[in-house]
Amino acid sequence: MSAFVLVVVLLLSGFVEQAMAAERRVALVIGNGRYDNGGSVPGAVASARTVTEALRKAGFEVATQFDLNHRNLTRALSRFQEDLARADLGAFYYAGMVLSLNDKSFIVPSDARLNMEVDAMLETVELDSVLEQIQNASYRSIVVFDPIVPNPMVDRLATAMGANGRSASPLLATTTPRDRMIIAFGQRPGSSPVPTRVNGASAFAAALAEEIVKPGVPVKRAFQAVDQTLASVSGGAQRIWFEDRLDGDLMLVAALPPPPPPPSSGDPVVSKVAPPPPAAPAPTQPPVPAPSAVIIEPFKGDFYTTRKTTVFKDPDAKSSRVRTLDQAAPVSVTAKVKVGKAEWMRVEEGGKTGYVQSTLLTKDAPPEPPAKTEEAKAPPPQRRLNEGDVYVTRDAIAMRDRPEKGARSLRTLERGAPVTVAVPVPEGDWVKVRDVFWNDGYIPLASLSEVPKQDAAKRAPLSGSTGTPPDVSVGTPNSGSPAESKPGDPFANLPPPIRSAVASARETTQQATAKRNAGRSAAEQARNAQKRAQAAAQDGRSINSQFPNGDSYRGQGDGPTKNGYGVYRYGNGGAYEGEWKNDAMTGTGVYSFPSGERFEGTFANGSPNGPGVYHFPNGDVFTGDVRNGRPNGAGEVLFGNGDRYLGTIADMQPEGMGTMTFRSGDQFVGTFRSGLQNGPGVRIAKGGSGEDLVIPGVWQGSVVVQK
Repeated sequence: MSAFVLVVVLLLSGFVEQAMAAERRVALVIGNGRYDNGGSVPGAVASARTVTEALRKAGFEVATQFDLNHRNLTRALSRFQEDLARADLGAFYYAGMVLSLNDKSFIVPSDARLNMEVDAMLETVELDSVLEQIQNASYRSIVVFDPIVPNPMVDRLATAMGANGRSASPLLATTTPRDRMIIAFGQRPGSSPVPTRVNGASAFAAALAEEIVKPGVPVKRAFQAVDQTLASVSGGAQRIWFEDRLDGDLMLVAALPPPPPPPSSGDPVVSKVAPPPPAAPAPTQPPVPAPSAVIIEPFKGDFYTTRKTTVFKDPDAKSSRVRTLDQAAPVSVTAKVKVGKAEWMRVEEGGKTGYVQSTLLTKDAPPEPPAKTEEAKAPPPQRRLNEGDVYVTRDAIAMRDRPEKGARSLRTLERGAPVTVAVPVPEGDWVKVRDVFWNDGYIPLASLSEVPKQDAAKRAPLSGSTGTPPDVSVGTPNSGSPAESKPGDPFANLPPPIRSAVASARETTQQATAKRNAGRSAAEQARNAQKRAQAAAQDGRSINSQFPNGDSYRGQGDGPTKNGYGVYRYGNGGAYEGEWKNDAMTGTGVYSFPSGERFEGTFANGSPNGPGVYHFPNGDVFTGDVRNGRPNGAGEVLFGNGDRYLGTIADMQPEGMGTMTFRSGDQFVGTFRSGLQNGPGVRIAKGGSGEDLVIPGVWQGSVVVQK
């Protein structure tokens, strides 16, 4: 052993060194305690505050929000995704009303109206959608739902649905486990709901806040302790449900330092007290390191992995994983580490430090690959990329924080997403790119298209009979074509990220125009189906059904089953007039909501799904894609104030790429988030002399934050 030997007493859970960077933790906590149609509910706000305090003690940056309606709930989740993309660990906690129906689960916003079955799709946020958003954006995450009981809205919905309402529950249904995620429900699916405390935090929130901040306790064990606590205080009536798909034992609070071991016979002792008389000599034994000690011997060298190898955060196979290395991966060893009889190597690879078992490393370099024979096909020549070149992705691909497989995903780029080369790469399998939101990251070189974006735009037939209809003029000053490149086009000399965003927005605008046209066509078919349904309702041979909850149906059917065309009127004033199949709204039709909204278009699975036209009481009209009862996808929004938007939207708000034409005649072509200009793009303003003024930049609302 080297003369320089360092004995390190463990100060934290695992074997954490100061050289290892602290991870960033972010959390979103929501407490919905007041509902427009459900009144005040007990415990939600107090539960959210209790969990918030615990998460802050555990090192999380916490955003806490209360009483979120549908729009604000989706906004909060969208912003949380952005925070997760820049964090190492995320946590999400929701306390409030939930709903499960036909084995699907939903979060209930504060403005929800649950008067009929279709409202479960229209008025709520689907649980699986929330889990998917968090999983796609995060490296590791803890997701917790604390259902509030009683839930009068679910009770009313179950009554309104009659016999079909038996599946409605104020608890969540079991969901599919997800990788890199712990999912926990405060009450077990399928159990009898246990009422929440009237005052203070729920029993689940209180137990959770206490257990997750206990030093040295893995999160999985903390949830097991919470389950035991709830079972004890409720007499076995309340148990939790959770699934753990995290790698390793994650601890939120480090273990307390153990007491120092007593000095052994071979250790020097410094004392101001006179030593006792020397005892009889004893056989000398080498000092034995205390069980909590790690011996680190400085050592440097270049090694290779002998097989696929896990790098652990600490020299302990139960600690969390830093990454996985492929066979023959080169690593730099900076120290030998002994824990008891086990020997580890402290390694550095890709800017990260961790520990690998010494038996999995070798000094021998991997053998050279065999020489290529004449039959072997030579690889394609390496593409040379230049800074500022714009490409599109071949397929959906994760943009990662390091140029290697298994690195943390920053965000997922959709197929055809434009990216700008941020750093020239003369060789290698990865390239650093910048997306339209100015996020930098790495993607495989093979995932880029062969043709740069600007060249593709020049050759694309984006005008005339296959392009933008004559009544839409977007993107280029004094031009009816949204993407055609012409001599003197002011977009040609824009900075690459701005040019990329504008090109993508112009293409998205064209796609939205096609969706709008499909929506108009579906709405026309729906109005024809409405007429046929009204005629069927007047036919004396039709079904005439009255239901105990005040609903009624008149129209075609096979016995009691609704099939064909008919009119269904709800006791609350809503109505559907259109096509039916096996008792479900399927095909085209018109749905009139008691709130004054109206949808004309395509129905599937008992709710608006597909192209159509959505009319709102405030005068807004959406024409395009509708998914699960909500305007989501691509299409056109005509706002009541005279503005018009063509592009992608989420919950009736511009979200993504598109073109906004203001009532003044000005346009913005580029990136939108949460309904506002947010990201790279150009504003085209009408000049006093008749010439258009093009203002490029990175925008936040109406302000240019970067040119």
